[in-house]
Amino acid sequence: VRARNHLGLMKRLQLVGRLNRNYSAPLHNGLAVIVDEDSLFRSSGGLDSELLERLRTNELSRLGVPVDFYFLGDLARPDMPRYKCYLFLNAFSLDATRRKMIRQAVERDGVTTIWLYAPGILDPGATTGDPDGRMTSLTGIRLRTKPDRRVLAMRPVGEHPIVAGMPADRVLGQWDFKIQCSFGIFPDKPADPGPVIHAPVVYADDPQAVALARFVEGDEVGACVKRIGNHTSVWFGSPAVSAELLRRVLKFAGVHVYDDSGDVDYMSANFLAVHAAHDAPQLVRFPRAVDVYDLIADREVGRGLTEMKLDLPRLGTGLYFYGKLDDFMPEWQRVKREQENDLAVMR
Repeated sequence: VRARNHLGLMKRLQLVGRLNRNYSAPLHNGLAVIVDEDSLFRSSGGLDSELLERLRTNELSRLGVPVDFYFLGDLARPDMPRYKCYLFLNAFSLDATRRKMIRQAVERDGVTTIWLYAPGILDPGATTGDPDGRMTSLTGIRLRTKPDRRVLAMRPVGEHPIVAGMPADRVLGQWDFKIQCSFGIFPDKPADPGPVIHAPVVYADDPQAVALARFVEGDEVGACVKRIGNHTSVWFGSPAVSAELLRRVLKFAGVHVYDDSGDVDYMSANFLAVHAAHDAPQLVRFPRAVDVYDLIADREVGRGLTEMKLDLPRLGTGLYFYGKLDDFMPEWQRVKREQENDLAVMR
């Protein structure tokens, strides 16, 4: 029975693959994550691992918004889509040309830029050492460094919308998830990720910025937000930023959040996959009224929906079409016939 169920699921996923030829349009209304290849060779392996593995895998997949990844050089492409929100994952080492390219991309009306840890601290073409000035000119926030090696734990402060309502004892700047699988680590025996420790310590010293969190040790501002002309700059002094905190930034930036409960969500302009991180129900909110079809159960969910309640078990996965069913159903029937014809030929 299990084998038959798996075979049926594979056939259904093949149908979705056929559909994707006509329904493959991406969404560019979520978060653009910018990865800098050059900085990978100028930062520690531990820092790279935290940003490119742990943050990307455990946190960015649970934002509930479309997430698109680009290399930093893509910002100069004439066909580069424009986003409301940019996250610079590891922009640590930047020469003058790339700094200018970043500013041209993000210093626009309504754009929110998220910086992590020590953005722009290095300049391979610089003849003098001014790490504080380099970070400040890039982010628009006056950032400072201390040579200390320290646990980068912090607590939320203030009532800015990004942190409003967070418990005062909530620990930020550290990883919440245990490591489920790695060298010598298996899901049945997860390991604590350990404290996030880095040097130097980077902190904000800007009276025009609104503090979002302060370091537990030292009490310096470890996260802040600042309105700079027509755009907004948000900085976190640790590479460990939770999906919850990033989602709050995205909401503040005006990005539509499909699912704010921590489920793993992937979406394109017409397809939505939900992997449930918790027991039912799950709730998905659409940016406009849409018709929805369950591609695994092969049934209509509803028409003109602005939200959809799901009944997935924990760790269950759903796959859905959303858009106009009157246009979709003829195409769905067509790919079904196409698949049956192909299977008949194979027999």
